[in-house]
Amino acid sequence: MISRTVMDLPDDYTYGFKNILMPDDGANSSYNIECFGNYMLNWYSTQYPKYDAQPDIFYYSTPDVSGKFMFRNKIAPGIEPGIMLLPFSNVNIRYDVNPQSFTLLNERGDIYEFGKTANSTEKYDAGSTGSGGGGFPIGYDPKTGAAIMNPSNLNSNTNTPLSNISSAWYLTRIISADKGDTVYFKYEAAGEQSYSRITTSLTAFFSGNSLPQKSQGSIYRKETKIRISEIVNANGKVIFKYAAQNFGELAAIDILAIIGPSEYKKVKSFEFGQSFFRNAIKAPNGLRLDNVVEIGYDQQQQAQRMQPYAFSYYTDNVPTFDSNSQDFWGYYNGKLNSDLLYVKSAISRQESKENGVDYAFENREANEEMMKTASLKRITYPTGGFTAFEFEAPKAQIEETETKTVKRELGHHISTMYLNPGEGKKGTSIIFKLDPRTVMGDIRLKFTGSATCLQSSPLRECVSNSPEVRLQRADRSDVGYGWTLSRLTSGTGTTYDEFETAQDQLAGLSKDVNYELYFPYPGELTKSEQATKYRLDATLNESYYETVTTMNTISRVIGGLRIKTITHDDGTGNQIIKKYNYPEFYYNSNVFNGKFDRIVSSLAQETGFLFNLGSGTRTIEEELSINPTLSYPFVKSQKIFSESPSVSIGGASNNSVSYEKVEESQYSKDGRNLGKTVYTFRKAIDYVFNPLPNMRFDREFLRAQLLNVKVYKNDNGVDVLVKETNNVYNNLNDFDADTRGMDSVKLFVGETQIGRNFGSGTNGLFSFQNCLACNEFGKDQTMRIYPLYYHSVKPLLVSSQTTTYDTNGGNPIVLKKDYEYAGNKHVYPTRISEIDSRKRTEVVTTKYPLDYTTSNCDESACIRNFNSSLSVLVTQREACEQPVLSGVTPRTYDVAQQNFKNCQESFRQSLQTLVNQYGSCRTQYEQCYANAKASMSAENRAIASMKDLNMVADQIDVVNNISGQQTKRILTTYSDLNTAGSIVKPVQVSIQEGSGLIESRFNYINYDNRGNLTEQGKTGDASEVYLWGYKGQYPVAKIVGSNYQVARSFINQAILDNPANEGELRTELAKIREGLSGKALVTTFTFNPLIGLTSETDPTGKTIYYEYDVFMRLKLIRDMNGKVLKQIDYQYQAPIQQ
Repeated sequence: MISRTVMDLPDDYTYGFKNILMPDDGANSSYNIECFGNYMLNWYSTQYPKYDAQPDIFYYSTPDVSGKFMFRNKIAPGIEPGIMLLPFSNVNIRYDVNPQSFTLLNERGDIYEFGKTANSTEKYDAGSTGSGGGGFPIGYDPKTGAAIMNPSNLNSNTNTPLSNISSAWYLTRIISADKGDTVYFKYEAAGEQSYSRITTSLTAFFSGNSLPQKSQGSIYRKETKIRISEIVNANGKVIFKYAAQNFGELAAIDILAIIGPSEYKKVKSFEFGQSFFRNAIKAPNGLRLDNVVEIGYDQQQQAQRMQPYAFSYYTDNVPTFDSNSQDFWGYYNGKLNSDLLYVKSAISRQESKENGVDYAFENREANEEMMKTASLKRITYPTGGFTAFEFEAPKAQIEETETKTVKRELGHHISTMYLNPGEGKKGTSIIFKLDPRTVMGDIRLKFTGSATCLQSSPLRECVSNSPEVRLQRADRSDVGYGWTLSRLTSGTGTTYDEFETAQDQLAGLSKDVNYELYFPYPGELTKSEQATKYRLDATLNESYYETVTTMNTISRVIGGLRIKTITHDDGTGNQIIKKYNYPEFYYNSNVFNGKFDRIVSSLAQETGFLFNLGSGTRTIEEELSINPTLSYPFVKSQKIFSESPSVSIGGASNNSVSYEKVEESQYSKDGRNLGKTVYTFRKAIDYVFNPLPNMRFDREFLRAQLLNVKVYKNDNGVDVLVKETNNVYNNLNDFDADTRGMDSVKLFVGETQIGRNFGSGTNGLFSFQNCLACNEFGKDQTMRIYPLYYHSVKPLLVSSQTTTYDTNGGNPIVLKKDYEYAGNKHVYPTRISEIDSRKRTEVVTTKYPLDYTTSNCDESACIRNFNSSLSVLVTQREACEQPVLSGVTPRTYDVAQQNFKNCQESFRQSLQTLVNQYGSCRTQYEQCYANAKASMSAENRAIASMKDLNMVADQIDVVNNISGQQTKRILTTYSDLNTAGSIVKPVQVSIQEGSGLIESRFNYINYDNRGNLTEQGKTGDASEVYLWGYKGQYPVAKIVGSNYQVARSFINQAILDNPANEGELRTELAKIREGLSGKALVTTFTFNPLIGLTSETDPTGKTIYYEYDVFMRLKLIRDMNGKVLKQIDYQYQAPIQQ
């Protein structure tokens, strides 16, 4: 399959990446980039289009190769961009515009076609309403990384069908390089699936005291699903059956062998037992595979079932499809979250982390046990054996700085309990000064009192003076404040009263004045009780807010599971237990280092506005004419936190950590240590563009490079090194994304004032000078545009050294190989140097098809000439533009604009002429190549065809050399088997021993029209002839001592291709033995297609028969008399109970 991740907008959109021209790098590139940025960041105008400045990333996968690719930059209108592989490989991928499909050729020339038939391309629609972020986007805003859901200016253009986006191209056909076998893949529509969910965002405000506000929206995605229905080739077909209920899950696979024209029989089936996890509400993500049963069929098509393959899981439940119980990596964490926000509104702005926002990282943190939910735990085999898996999550000890705002309070307290007898009429007081950090609106005074009179006395008789407190300047220069507790003297029997000042009532106090908190003479004292007749207390509380930073060490679980233990049991009790240890891990980008700080600091979206210009009525152009140095200071308005970070905090594998070293230890069932192997991998950090961290450039393929392998045996508890391998790589064109490489794709990203970077001095790029030849979509906006690059890295192994030790870890034997590569057309070593144990240097040099020049026709000359001429045109255009850009004033703007457009139009006309010349050059090259190929030698013509067919891995000329002396040379000669050059096969192998003459040693004499070898032999020796049957799928005869033309004259090829039964085929093949009796040795074969060899008749006419059980396994071997020569029994254990 080929799938893609849409970056910004789909590449095949009218103004998509593959259809637009990027700004060039000339003297006026800054201006050109700014003009381009008008369209690139145009999410707002419905009158003008938006340009896609980022290439989509495509992923390809076949049975033998996989990787990534993207479209190259378009160089001119009318010239389709090529494809760049990530990393470089010798896979050849071609894109067909109509229909939109791909063809992939592997390095052997096998052809894979994707999306070339009906129902072979999956598509989807996406959309949103309201706010909230997240969801199923058609792309991502390059300025913030936020998801884009069909912007209105895209849908308004009739040439932009963004409601029908291709997301995957399925494999439709495989054609072998020799054209001898073709496999077809058929698909059927599986209906539509729609997904929707509520999304939430939190908006914090930079001004005022308002707390953050939540808002909600909805997102949806509707997918047109397809599913495979058949795989067909010359021998039979595979049919896929789906359940009629639930979600149409795969129910069974039938394998059918062809037994006649349009007639098939079942030879094997697989049934899939499925059910739903609990809590799945029958959602697609709730299906689980419980077992797979293999079914065989006898001659009467009666079925026999094998014991099942059974699957068990860590849990019996899964979360619902739209669950908010997710960590930052998208794994289930068991939290009862109402949304996916990682922030929450604080109780007050003053006590919050940021503008009324508190962080709620705990809602999105990973949980190791929850991540295992629904993970595979064990596979039990029909034999009774099993493989069990134990997983763990990576953990890190994090030194985390926690900064929070803490409310501090200071109290100034007086009480009548501090009065002693005899102090009389002095009263009591305290003098203080307000703390300079005090928040003036947060000063309160509380005054309380309680009576201590005897119950028999009226309360008012206990009070000689009114209970009163005063707050005044210490020098008593003003009246200040005074409060009484009137209820204590009301005569109502009240024994307690209190008073508290209102908010801001004391805001008029000054921080520079000494104040006195004072109780006037409280009355007589009761000497026997040593207390006043009533108890008074007054406290003035002032508060301030302090930022407190603490350092905490925490253990943090990181999203993603890794294997911890694998237990293999053969069903008889024999076990091998593999345990994995990860002693060295590292964070594979600077987006996540164990802390979540960057999610808040970089991944929330700030919005703002500009100060009004002048009187507020002038335009930017008018203001610039008055103040040419004007800059546009920003005012922050609000900050929006969406549910999910707009960048992946994990790499291509969704893990934030990678491993330099992994240890694999083996143990027996009784715990004996059987040794270990230690693997060391390359450390590679993803490049993240700091201004826009959603731009992450994956380096996963570099992390897969194995640098060192150490194999230990365990000797009585001691690990003894017995073998070590060290590899060295040279990764050509490995540059950071902000640096142009030797083979790169250029893209642009940008941000406007609604991006994250703010501050005065940011130049406005939408001034009148910068829009002479482009449309401006907002005069109140500024932007920054950045060029970045994807690189096609060529990973080359340059040396490998293996050291082998004896059983005690001593006496090392070192074998080192050095690899060299000629040119830059492929990744195959052309020279391998090896120093053997006798210190001799052995060198093997190899030439591949791409190392040969077979014609003087230079295809690259067309590109070189085009680029050279284009450079001249750009220089001419800039010379025309420069006076206009440097001399324009508001009064001459209209004239300047027309002059500038004239420069652009002249350039466009010249470019079109250049494109036409390029087309003519290509036509001339193709004619030159066709003529040259027609006149080439057979050997060169075959090599040229091999390059055309991408058969680039074949070794043509191999020379061995020891200590500077040639010891052997092997030269393989190839030939076109047809005039179209579509089938190329080896025809001769010549060998040169030492410095002697090169001699023909082996010949591939003849092939049939399917590319099957029909005659071969050593030079000067008898030939071996092969006849093929079953439509060219199986060899049915081997003849030694004749030739192909003679041998085939005895048989009817139609019977060999479509025999009614094996007897008919054996009878037909016997004619060869009779016709060549005494002249050649004839061995013949019969087959049961898709099952195996059924009979073999030797040159003497004796036949051995092979019989199979219903599961297509060899059961009996009989001689020509039916006597059993060999019997094979397959014994199965009873299934292990889970």
